[in-house]
Amino acid sequence: SDSEIRISENGKKIIEELLARGSRLDPLGLAREFEEYFREDLLALKIITVTLFARASDFIPEIIEVARRLEEKGYAYDTVNALYFDSSKFEDYGKLSRVNPAREYRVYRIEPDPNKKNDADWALWRKIRKGYPKEPCWSSPWGLGRPGWHIEDTTIILRLLGSQIDIHGGAKELMFPHHEAEIAQAEAYTNIKPWVRSWIHTDVLTVNGKKMSKSLGNYITVRDALKVFDPEVLRYWVLLTRYRHRMDLVLPFDPDPLNPIKPEHLIETPIKQAEQGLERLYNVIRYARMMPKTEKNLPGTEEIRAKLQLAKKEFLDAMDDDFDTPKAIAALHDFATSLFKYCQENKEINKNLADEIVSVFRELGSILGILQKDIMKLDDQRIVELIKLIVDVRNKLRQKKEYALADEIREKLKNIGISLEDTPSGTRWYIS
Repeated sequence: SDSEIRISENGKKIIEELLARGSRLDPLGLAREFEEYFREDLLALKIITVTLFARASDFIPEIIEVARRLEEKGYAYDTVNALYFDSSKFEDYGKLSRVNPAREYRVYRIEPDPNKKNDADWALWRKIRKGYPKEPCWSSPWGLGRPGWHIEDTTIILRLLGSQIDIHGGAKELMFPHHEAEIAQAEAYTNIKPWVRSWIHTDVLTVNGKKMSKSLGNYITVRDALKVFDPEVLRYWVLLTRYRHRMDLVLPFDPDPLNPIKPEHLIETPIKQAEQGLERLYNVIRYARMMPKTEKNLPGTEEIRAKLQLAKKEFLDAMDDDFDTPKAIAALHDFATSLFKYCQENKEINKNLADEIVSVFRELGSILGILQKDIMKLDDQRIVELIKLIVDVRNKLRQKKEYALADEIREKLKNIGISLEDTPSGTRWYIS
């Protein structure tokens, strides 16, 4: 389609957490630091589709205006502690999550306040608290204070994306109260329904069945994971689970604060199997590229071509079925099995078929953000590492005075175009 797709990411300022680190810290400065870390992690994972980044602190006047308008329309009321949204004034509150706010607000840890009209009401603007002189605050019609949690996202989306959007995403745990509050604020402000046409909620990542938590010691960062695995491997591993389903990182031990997760522990997890699965799909491209080509239609060629088109159809059908990425990837592996069998039975591959295979795998892989690496460069890097390994083994043989075997290795490398030169500073090699 010709529709423009715009994706935004709100870098929130979780002020309470920042303040807990000590009054000597600058919360907004610290937030900038973590924002930079976040962007670097996105780039490392090849997540490049976020076209807009927004800071709540850059939208304070707009947030105040939305909150003021909600108060004018009778959806908000002022108290000594905060300007609150009156949840009883919005009839559809709770419809998205099917939660009854009047009964279940305690389960979701909505902050109590004796000045609220309803327990489920939430703050649009929090007034500065006594004893917190260094808490970030701004002037407003209700006094010095700062925005509540939910109003930030609503305002930023209204200002950057308009009064109605196609897709809104987030973790399943944000459905109530956060997303319910966003809907109430936006629709009360604009009088336009629905504010969001489609919602996508992802489940969380657990470790041995438990939610990740620093206090439990079962927490690991993206940066630590990237010390062990290529970013594409992490993407592939995530894609093996449907976005609506919980992902569980299974470790061979239960981490705790005294025995936390270290990067090397990830080698013993399903991420390692994911790495092997991704390499298997790259082998499809590798076989299609490197096998000797022929213009002839070899036995089984048309059958493989039909299976390639079937794999493409099954892949796209799976993606059309609520982004069923595991099923989509399974279709690629089914084709890989058929191709590997074909390659065992034939010493050549039809040139047009080979080109079709590479094209289809690149096209489908691009949808998921995988299978885009230059396989020839990747193999060149591995060849370099292999030569270095052989040279190192040969040098150890020479140190043990096993010169005959060392010379044999040098001659065999020379026969395949790799020359070695022993110098006082070490062995040099080059491809002739």
